[in-house]
Amino acid sequence: MPFFVLGMVEATFGDPSSDSALWFAILHLDGFNLVGDEVSDYLFGLAKRSSGHACFPERGVPADAGDALWRCFQEDQAFLAKHGEGNFGHTFATLEEIERALAFHDAPAVSDSNWNQVLRAIEALRAIRNENMASQWRVVVWANW
Repeated sequence: MPFFVLGMVEATFGDPSSDSALWFAILHLDGFNLVGDEVSDYLFGLAKRSSGHACFPERGVPADAGDALWRCFQEDQAFLAKHGEGNFGHTFATLEEIERALAFHDAPAVSDSNWNQVLRAIEALRAIRNENMASQWRVVVWANW
């Protein structure tokens, strides 16, 4: 049975730690064909057989999630309540956290993963928006079979 990692990339203007920060979805991850590979496991603990040593596991959906992300989560919760199965493993990390984690010597090679495409897409979007603060971007993920 395949294992898929799904999610969204959100961004905000201004200080992300501010109560007035407004997050919005800027990139949907479904089209990147992310699977439970070494990078997904290392960052988020999302893999068929997780190592149990993820950097950012089980954080849930951010409390200040943007409207698109929140709607997606609520729809899945309704599906889960009706059918008893659905998306699971919701977690997130800022781009700043991800970059720091991937810089460690024991981090898996992103170049061998579809996460490479995701990170390149985020870099391109950051350039278009002229955004330099990695803390203003976050990746929110979940899994499904």
